[in-house]
Amino acid sequence: MENLDATDQEILSLLQTNVYEITNEEIGERVGVSSTTVSDRISKLEERGVIESYETVLDYEAAGIHHHFLLFCTVPLADRERMAAETLEKHGVITVREILAGKENLHVEIIGESTTEIAAIIESLERSGIEVNRSEVLKQEYSRPFNGFGPKKSAP
Repeated sequence: MENLDATDQEILSLLQTNVYEITNEEIGERVGVSSTTVSDRISKLEERGVIESYETVLDYEAAGIHHHFLLFCTVPLADRERMAAETLEKHGVITVREILAGKENLHVEIIGESTTEIAAIIESLERSGIEVNRSEVLKQEYSRPFNGFGPKKSAP
């Protein structure tokens, strides 16, 4: 895989923070290239798999879904990738993270409208061979874009 040049890095930085609020023309103005170049660069970044998706982040509680849990699970290492993909297809599962090492090598984020629904989701996971070790209620998740892209600032 080829390295990202400064233009690609600046485009990615702007997309991470403003993907739905910024146009290719605005990106081009900030980066110093044409909007056509921006569009071509974005297409190539998508083709290379650097840009995987554009996602909408929901506030589940505001949407009326009040039960939001993070499950810390164990699956056989040899089956982890397959089981992660299969788990993501289950009702109520919104995120699956494969963890490189350790007993709790699969983290599964689930949502439901009731405790009965949450229990049914957990039972479904356990029937598929996933050992649910513990669960935590999620209150809020915070994230920010990677800030290693964009114009490099020199040290004072």
